[in-house]
Amino acid sequence: MTGHAPVIFMFTDRRETMKSILEQFYYGNITPCETTVTDNRFQKIVSDIDSIESEMLEQYPEIRKLLDQYRDKNDRLAGMEIENAFSKGFRLGALFMIDVFKETV
Repeated sequence: MTGHAPVIFMFTDRRETMKSILEQFYYGNITPCETTVTDNRFQKIVSDIDSIESEMLEQYPEIRKLLDQYRDKNDRLAGMEIENAFSKGFRLGALFMIDVFKETV
């Protein structure tokens, strides 16, 4: 994964904002699936997991294949969860935008 800086647009014309965001997305400049987490709490947990796995393999080297299979399945599941959360968040954001732009009576 490679980290990308957040894309921030500030326009006065809504049509220009949409055009620019869509263009940025089309040209691959907005790639939420390739962002990295830099939060220290996240990094600490990853480090803890690595230490635990190393200790497990040191004490029980015969579980390496099983642990690799577990990690593979867990990584796939985590990716599916992240994709699902992104889709739900995007839909919710779109519903907010629809509500914001409804004409009030």
